[in-house]
Amino acid sequence: MKNKQQNVLHQITKWFQDAIPNPTYNDLCVQMGCHFEEFCEALQALNYQNNSDLFDSLIRTINYCSMEFKNQYFLFKRSLELCDTHPDLKENLVDAMADQIVTAIGVLYMLGVEPEQVLKEVARSNDTKRNPETGEFDRDANGKIIKGVNYKKPNLKPLCSK
Repeated sequence: MKNKQQNVLHQITKWFQDAIPNPTYNDLCVQMGCHFEEFCEALQALNYQNNSDLFDSLIRTINYCSMEFKNQYFLFKRSLELCDTHPDLKENLVDAMADQIVTAIGVLYMLGVEPEQVLKEVARSNDTKRNPETGEFDRDANGKIIKGVNYKKPNLKPLCSK
């Protein structure tokens, strides 16, 4: 099983290396914004038919942070840049991101889905974002990779019905 997990992680890492071979602080800012965006999607899924003011408020706040990161708002960008000169800051951010990966895998497991299979399907879907004419990834004005004409949404339904 260890080799399979390494292969999925390698596949995802390779996708990022292909998509963003020389990441900048702007790219890091956009990626953090995408990370917040995905968290919002999780909150929206949990708020389904709930219509909770608490969820709505959290979603608005986190969406705002997501957009600020994706727009490379100077305060967020500056905080990320400080990671290079303050090893403790970088270590804390790396630890937090790693913990989020671990807890996300735990949530997938507790939802009764196989995390490795979910990651494989999402990685497969991400590969379809390439522009078929150039083989490159197209981006929006902020640098976020967009879903191109060949994009195929991940098919997670079969993994969720087991």
